[in-house]
Formats: sequence, structure tokens, C-alpha cells
Amino acid sequence: MRGYGPGGKLMDKDLTRYKADGFKETGGECVNCHMPQTVYMQRHARHDHGFTIPDPLLTKEYGVPNACNRCHQDKGADWALAQVDKWYGKLMDRPTRQRARLLAEARAGNSAAVEPLLKILARETNAYWKAALINVLPPWSSQPQVDAVLRQSLSDRDALVREKAARALDGSAENLTAPTAAALRTRLEDPVRSVRIAAAWTLRTNLDTNSRAARDLDLFLDVNADQPGGQLQKGEFFVARGEAQEALEHYRKAVTWDPASAAIRHDLAVLYGLLNQNQQALEQMREAVRLEPREAEYHYSLALALNDAGDLNKAIAELQEATRLNPQYADAWRNLGLAQAAKEDLAGALEALTRAEKTDS
Repeated sequence: MRGYGPGGKLMDKDLTRYKADGFKETGGECVNCHMPQTVYMQRHARHDHGFTIPDPLLTKEYGVPNACNRCHQDKGADWALAQVDKWYGKLMDRPTRQRARLLAEARAGNSAAVEPLLKILARETNAYWKAALINVLPPWSSQPQVDAVLRQSLSDRDALVREKAARALDGSAENLTAPTAAALRTRLEDPVRSVRIAAAWTLRTNLDTNSRAARDLDLFLDVNADQPGGQLQKGEFFVARGEAQEALEHYRKAVTWDPASAAIRHDLAVLYGLLNQNQQALEQMREAVRLEPREAEYHYSLALALNDAGDLNKAIAELQEATRLNPQYADAWRNLGLAQAAKEDLAGALEALTRAEKTDS
């Protein structure tokens, strides 16, 4: 908040303007501006320890909350943006704004954000920000430049960074390069248990179940097995080991415990597909889409299930919806093109396949 002098005290010359503008003095305190409170579990208000800078422009662009409008709830983001532009001007266009934009784009699946994110990661010194940047890289972990950065991060001096790097490599676990696989195996003997567990999880397909890391992972899975997510993770472990029938018990239990979870129903549908139980897969995917109709991945998976059931027209409709919700969804574009080609819609197929190629480049 403008007008603060040494020690965070409001300077006398600005006090009159400050009150005239209608600001509450508690809202102008450092802690309430840079560490706003969020209510967790409907009852526990906790301060954000990021000590971030409120930026209404990010609210307009990506829906990121800002402390200005948390206090001035009768005003909109445009008003808040006009105020900060008036006070700070170009000072607001700082590296933290660009980092936030790139993180938002990466979470939205925009591959164009990867290269600049890697540049930021290369010069970042804060372990927590390193971990946050690595956390959005899994969709591109098989790309050579990302693979190299994650491999290097496995040797970071901070355990949080090593753990996130090991987790991020799970996305390309079946196609790890030899150097990266070797570096990941060294993390099975990491002095920090969370890192060993992360490495064991990524290497779970061929993990020696008698190893120390495997025992750590087994205990971790058991400790969390009283929750739906824990049951799902146990199921994922058995799927990776080629024991799909054993996994089915855990997936079904997870759905029973949390029937409103679209994510769990989606994963159960995928498992049914592996077991060639296509009708059950279709039922679960329809329910997942009903629960979360704006999730592109669920429409994509429903399209695959519909195709397996022989309903190509409905499959095309779901693929079109997936690409509408996420224009960067290369696999959805690709399958849409193939489905349209099968319907002899060559113009539509060419357009979709071209979009797939551009999106995947």
C-alpha cells in the first residue's frame, strides 16, 4: 500500500488522502496486503506466507485473487488495476508478474510457457520457487530440455526440489533416458525419506519390493489408505505392476467412499478399459463428465469409450467439446481428425490434424 515509510508506518502527509480514499487502516497493514487470509476447512483462517504483491492485472487475466479486492469488495478488478497503475505505473510490470503468467499458462497446458519457465528455473535460487516451477513441468517431462533440467534437479541440495523432480519424471517413467533413469535410481538411497518415496513411486513398475525405498513407499501407501485418494494411489501402484484385477478392488473402494469425485471415476473408467469392460468404463466416464462438465480430459476419455462402444458420432461430439474447452489439447485434436477421416469428412479431418501438429510442436 502506497504511503508507508520506514518501519511500515503510514506517513503523515498521506494519511489524509489514505482515509479520504475510503481505505480501512487494517487493510493497509503489511500483513493484510501481502499475506491475506484464506479460510481453510470452512473454519480456519490462515495467512498466505508467500508475502506476494497484489496484482489486479493477474486477476483480470487468470482469476488470481488480489488483496485489494478482498478488502474493497464493492469494487472490481478494473478499479483496483487503475489504482495500482496510478500509484506504481511500470513498477508493476515486474518479474514476479511474468512468472505468475507463465505458471498459469503451463497449468493450462500451453507448451509455449515451457522454454521461458526453464530459463527462470535456471537462475532461481529459492528452493520453494524451484519446486513450484518444477511442479508444472510433468506434461513435458519427456522433452529433452525438460528431461535434462529434471535430471539435474535430482541432485539439488534441497530435498524439496529433489522430491518434486522425482515426481515430475513420473509422466515419462516408461520412456526415461538412461542417464535420467540412473540418476533417479540413486534417489532410492536418498537420506530424506520423502525423496526416496517419490523416486520409488516413479520407478514403481520395476521396483525391487524388498528394497528400503519400496518399504518406505509401502508404508506411505498404507498410512493414506483410509482416504479415497489413498485407495486410488494403491490401485495405481498395482496397475503399474501389471496387476489390474488387484487394482480394481482399490479403485472401486475409492469411488464408494467418494462418489462425487469425477477424477476417481475417470481413473476407474480407464481401468475398466484396460480390463476390456467397456460398458462399465462408459458408465463411469459419463458420470465423470456429468460431475465436471468443463474438464476437457473427461470429454476426451468419454470419446474414447464411445468409440470403443462403436458410437463414432457421439465420440466426435465429445472430442469437439474437449478441444473447445482446451484448444491446446493435441491428442484430442489428433483423435478428432482420425474420427472425422473415418466419417469421410476430409476437410474437417485435415483441419483437426493440422491443429494437432501445431499444438504439439
